[in-house]
Amino acid sequence: MDIAKEIKKEKNLSVKNTFLSSYLISERFSPYFSKFYIKKNVTPNMITMHMIISGIIGAILFAMPNIYVKILGAIFIHLWFILDCSDGEVARYTKTFSKFGKELDFMAHLINHPLFGLALFLSLVQLERYHFYLLAVLIMISNLLDYLNRNVNAMKTIIDLKEPSDGHVSQKSEKWTLKQKIAFITDIFTIYPNFILFGVIIYFVDFLLGSHILLGYIIMNIILNFGLMLLESIRLLKKFYQ
Repeated sequence: MDIAKEIKKEKNLSVKNTFLSSYLISERFSPYFSKFYIKKNVTPNMITMHMIISGIIGAILFAMPNIYVKILGAIFIHLWFILDCSDGEVARYTKTFSKFGKELDFMAHLINHPLFGLALFLSLVQLERYHFYLLAVLIMISNLLDYLNRNVNAMKTIIDLKEPSDGHVSQKSEKWTLKQKIAFITDIFTIYPNFILFGVIIYFVDFLLGSHILLGYIIMNIILNFGLMLLESIRLLKKFYQ
């Protein structure tokens, strides 16, 4: 079987088990990149390095005051997440795992995410529709909440791993519950791959139509991320005091 087809079959891609932006775009292309990397014997860690470089290039180009350069920047930003999907696919296919790989992947997001936020900020400033300091505050809060939520979720994962398992494996229902639907919609505004990958596309809509959709998207990102962080923090505190 073709490598790309094997990876697709193994992934069992579904809108229920992945980010919407990943389902619609990134993971449609990543198996073909993974096939190329596997054939060239490129390690997952090197793919992660390519991911970091792609993100940096994308952020720089998207920050430029030229719409055609921004389009190229948006392509590199989407390539960033395609490669983020690809490094995991190659690691699983070749069974090449390392502790350093996980740390490198985490560091990649720490490097790229603030650069994407800066690129969005400069691009919105270039539209000359918004107050400079208001945009700066909104983007900084958005990035800060992204980091805080990542740390809260990491702590939650560590606690869950240390807690004894009851041996029960829950079966996922084919039918979505109301809670799952709400979580799916919330992720569109809060999960960073969704936020930046949809954000760069929405920018071009605002540019062409004179709309303010991206600003609203950023505000929703802040409101929902703050709410999620608050809820998860309360749950963690309850666990500590039990």
